[in-house]
Parts: sequence; C-alpha cells; structure tokens
Amino acid sequence: MSPACKLNTADPVVAEALMQALADSVQLLLDNGIALDATWEQVQFTERGGERIGLPGGWSGMMWSVIISDLIAGEGYSDIEHGNTYIHTVTFDDSDCPVAFGVMAPSTSTDPANPHYADQTRLYSQKQWLDMALCEEDVDAAREGDVVLLEGDVAL
Repeated sequence: MSPACKLNTADPVVAEALMQALADSVQLLLDNGIALDATWEQVQFTERGGERIGLPGGWSGMMWSVIISDLIAGEGYSDIEHGNTYIHTVTFDDSDCPVAFGVMAPSTSTDPANPHYADQTRLYSQKQWLDMALCEEDVDAAREGDVVLLEGDVAL
C-alpha cells in the first residue's frame, strides 16, 4: 500500500472521525434491533411461500456476492430487492472433465406451488451448490428422458 493510501490514525482529527463513525454505525445497528455480532444471514433474507430464508452476501460494487436490501428504521433489513441469480464456477483437475458447481439463488420456479420454488434458495442460503454435469458421460448419467437431473450438493 502506498503511503498516500494509508489512514493517518496518529492525526487526532482522523482518529476522532473514525471513532465517531464507529459509534454512529454501532448506534444505527442497535436502533434497528440488529445485534452487533449478527451475520448477514441473520439480518438479510428473501421470502418464499411465507418462509424467510436468510442469505449471505452484502452490498458493494466491489463484491462478487452482491445482495441489496434496504435498512428500514426500527425494523431491520427488507426483503432482497436485487442480488445474485445464477452463479457458476468451473475449475480443472487431472481428469478430462471440468469440475463445475452452480446454483440459482432465486430458485428455478416463480410459482409458489412448484416444489422448486425455494429449493435452490435454501441451498444458496446454506452455502451449498449443485455439482454440474459438463462431460457427456455425466450428462448422460444425469439424464431422465429429456430432462437432466442435477443431484448432490457441495458445501462451499
């Protein structure tokens, strides 16, 4: 880090501003009933069929796992208004087939009566992704008629 990027905490004005910002942040959380040691999953959620599902991730343009919800005075965070959707990772090992995992954070159905309305949202909440079939033999093994079934989850 270059000297120009360092925070001069030896400067009393800077130190006081930092302490005030920390105190204001703590008070904001306490005023909204949010414990100081709460995780994102405890204060940020989405609703599926009346069930609140806590979600990881946070608000920032610099994060790969972005979730945006509003802080409502006295209530805490609102339902997610914008965030991750389809997430897919691929890596390679010594085998001929890529190693891939994925999840659809909002699940695969918008119909509350559908059994897939909240399934992948729960997986995402638990930081678990599906093992994705990418090689022909894996796709064939997961195939059931015209549908490819992806089973098994992996904790990331």
